[in-house]
This record gives sequence, C-alpha cells and structure tokens, in this order.
Amino acid sequence: MEIAVASVREGTNGLREAARMYNLPVESLRRRVHDIVAIDCRPGPPTVLMKEEEDRLYQYLLEMADMGYGLNRETIMKLAFTIAEKTEKSHPFKGESAGRAWFDGFRRRYPRLTLRSPQPLSQARAFAGSPEIISDFFGKLGALYGRLNLLSKPMMIYNADEMGISVVHKPGKVVAELGRNHVYSVVSGERGKNHTIMACVSASAFVLPPMIIYPRKRGLPDNYKAGAVPNTLFVTSTNGWINSELYFEWLKFFSNNIPPARPVLLVQDGHSSHMSIEAIEYAKSNQIYILCLPSHTTHILQPLDIGVFKSFKSNFSKACTNYVSKNPGRVITPDLLSSLVSEVWPVSVTHLNIMSGFRKSGLFPFNPSVVNDRLGPSKVFKEESKSNGTPEFAPPTIPPSTIDSPSTPEICDVSSAHVLSDTHSINPTPSVDISPVPLPHMDTNSSVSVNDDDTELFTEEQEKLFSKRFEEGYDLYDPLFVTWLKIRHPYRCVSVSSDALSECTATTCTSATSCTKTISTVSSSITRSQTQTDTL
Repeated sequence: MEIAVASVREGTNGLREAARMYNLPVESLRRRVHDIVAIDCRPGPPTVLMKEEEDRLYQYLLEMADMGYGLNRETIMKLAFTIAEKTEKSHPFKGESAGRAWFDGFRRRYPRLTLRSPQPLSQARAFAGSPEIISDFFGKLGALYGRLNLLSKPMMIYNADEMGISVVHKPGKVVAELGRNHVYSVVSGERGKNHTIMACVSASAFVLPPMIIYPRKRGLPDNYKAGAVPNTLFVTSTNGWINSELYFEWLKFFSNNIPPARPVLLVQDGHSSHMSIEAIEYAKSNQIYILCLPSHTTHILQPLDIGVFKSFKSNFSKACTNYVSKNPGRVITPDLLSSLVSEVWPVSVTHLNIMSGFRKSGLFPFNPSVVNDRLGPSKVFKEESKSNGTPEFAPPTIPPSTIDSPSTPEICDVSSAHVLSDTHSINPTPSVDISPVPLPHMDTNSSVSVNDDDTELFTEEQEKLFSKRFEEGYDLYDPLFVTWLKIRHPYRCVSVSSDALSECTATTCTSATSCTKTISTVSSSITRSQTQTDTL
C-alpha cells in the first residue's frame, strides 16, 4: 500500500494503474492518496479506542509486567471500559468491562502481547534486585577477575548451590477423557521429607559429582547408594538440610575433585552454613576464593538457579511419574532416590544448560548489562523512595579529615580469609571518601578543568561505578576508567600502555568507542595537569 501511494503521488503511475499493479482496491488506494484515511489504516470498522490510546495502553501493560505487577485479562478489559467512559466515546461495552472480542482484537493488533503464567517473586527479592546492588556485586566480581586473571579462564570459575527434592513428586499433565471432572495421579505420600542435593559446575561446563543429604540420624545403608551418579558424596543430617559441618566436608570434596590449577573462584549464596571458620581457613590454604552473592539475588545471579535446577526438577518429576506408572502399587522410597537422580542428572546438568546459566547471569562471559531486563521489579521501590522524599541507598560517608592513610582498601586480602560477602546488608558497600591528606606544597583549591564548554564527560552512572572501582582497588585495564582516574585523582593515576589499549574488548570495556572519544576529548586537559602529577 505504501509503495502504491508513493508511486501515485510521484506521478509514476496513475491511480487505477497502481491499484491494478499492486492488486489493491481502487477506492482504498484513492482514500489514502488524498489523505482521507491514514496509509496504515486497517480494514474494517474503526476501533473503540484511538491508536494513540491503544499505544499508551500497550506501553503501560509492558511496564507493569516488567515491574512484576502484570495485569490479567479481566483487568485490562475493565481498563479499556474506563478509558472509553472518561473520553466519552460511543462503545458497545456492557457490564463495566470491554468484551472478549475487543481483547482478542487488541492482541491481534499488538502481536507481541501474550498471556503468561508469572513466577512468584517475593518483595525481598524485588527490592534486592536494584541496579545499585547488582552493580556493586559486578564491581567486586570484575576486580576479582582482574586480580586473579580469570577473564579468559572459565575452567577456574565455579558455582555451587543446593536444591531440595522429595520422593513425593509433583505429577505433570496426563491424558484423560474430555469433560471428566476429576483426574488423579498417584504419588508416594501426602508429604515427603526433604532431601538436599549440592551441585557444583564450572563456566567451562565441568560438572562435580553431587552431594546428597538424607534426613537420617544413623548411617546410610549400602542399598541407598545403588545406581547413583559415579563418585556421589552421601551424607546425612537430622532434617536433610546442609549445615556447617557438611559444607566443610563438601568443600574438601570439591578441592580434591576439581583440576589442580589454582587459584579458583567459587561463587555461591551467603547461607550461614557456608561461613564457618574452618571452611574459610581451608579455602584460604587451598587458594579457593569464595564470592558470596548479595541476599535475595540468586534468581538473577546464580547460574545453577537460572540454567540447571528448573530443568532438573522437571525431569525428576517426570522420572518419578514414570516409575509409579510402571510399578502400580509401589511407592518411591528413599533408597530409590539416588538411582532416580542418576537417571535425570545427565539430561539436566548438560553443557548447554550450564553455559546458558553463566551467560544469562553475566558471570561468564563477564557482562553486567545482560541482567538489566530482570531488574524491573525494583523500580517500584525506587519510585516509592522518590515519592516519600527519602534518598535512595544513601550510605554513610566518612569525612576526609578522619582518614589517616591514603591506601586503597583491597577487595580480598591474600593474608586474610578469602571471602567476600554481602549477606549481612542488602545495601551496597558504603561510599567512603579516601582522599589523602593534602600535602604542604599542594594547592587544595586548584582543580583540573576538563569541561570548558560545560559538557559532561562522564554520566552519573559512570561516576558512581568509577568511584566504587577506585575505592575497591580496581585493577583491570579499562581506558575509560583510567581517563576518569587521571582527571579525578591525578595523584593516584596509573598509566596504560598502547598494548593494553589495543586489548580493550567487549569483555573488559563495554564502551570502547566512548573510551576513544573521551580520551581524545580530555587529552589536552591531562597534559595541563601532568606537571602537578609529576611533582606529586
């Protein structure tokens, strides 16, 4: 239609000739050529709501779903009725709600809309998934990658996590007669005891044999181990959950069964059982660096949660259903658990699932921006904070006069426990001014002017990120960060060789074009401040 209208308006073809050439009705083409109707006007009667109103409604639905407050079909139909009433439109709606026909037409006009069953998300997880907390975590992770030289070594980056399973499975869908009111599926009991499986994988898809925790006070009989995944570690606890002693035993199992290359990074949640002194000392002596995820963020940052566990639980339920179907009258007992786990382990803990989990969490390849589309629910709390007039994440600051040493705090000291944890506080690391005490010959009122035309060289997000990197001793060769360092802290700046600049890739610097532009813009300003830097 657009091509036909253009050919008529340009005089290339006549009205009837263009209609015949493009197989269009003459009258429809004439109305569009003379702007009686819009070129993209759809055939049929006009919609109740104008296109601009439906566009705004479409964007509103997407934003609400992104924040975790998606609307169902009935609410959307009532919303359409309210819009039509407030704009005083003539409409066929009845019962204070638009009809199902309107909703189906609305979905056809916006084919990207679909009905989905949402996953439950607690308020704590919605709040914890804020950009500030996630950015703080990735800042620490990036510093560790640079310090341990792990950016290109996925075989030395591990993720470990526990999941609970039960022999009383959740049955899936079955085939039954149409119209039947009740369809049943026999399971092994009303409620089953919890069993815990500790899994561990690397970013290169290396899979450590699982550890299975049984809820028993006494030792485990040999028949419980029949048909298990080779080299599975079997342990017991009173309630079937992990504790400090079992985690320490697993940590030794982990150290003895992974390749001997060291150091390695182990990413896990901050459960209290993972923080025993014995485990920390053992990790220190074996060059195992432990990085704990922020509280309530495992649905965003945990590779096993994202890529493996959902598939495993689904396949485990199917295996339990198949066993019950093939053995009528029998129930699944704890001694069959290891064989069922062995059946679904190779089809669930696959290379594809593992690497997908690491990629979607941004852990490897290192890509903090990949999780941005999952941070929408935190917008609700940000807007609420603004409306209440309270500052968002306002950490305490320490006045410069209280700083006795200009030394930059380390992310993780080799001489101390190799553990990083955000589990005790949901807020990011407090912003601390670590500017050194002015030297006698240093003019504290002088500053390096880099914005003669009042244009901002760095965005607000970049300023926050680079300040955090400076506080934590960031040592990756990021040219944009080095430029910021030379401007804001010329007495602490570092130099970057041309070789290091040429190695800046998407893995280490996500804005290489911006780096080159910024460095070119401020080069003259850096030159003016070089004399002061050399003196210091």
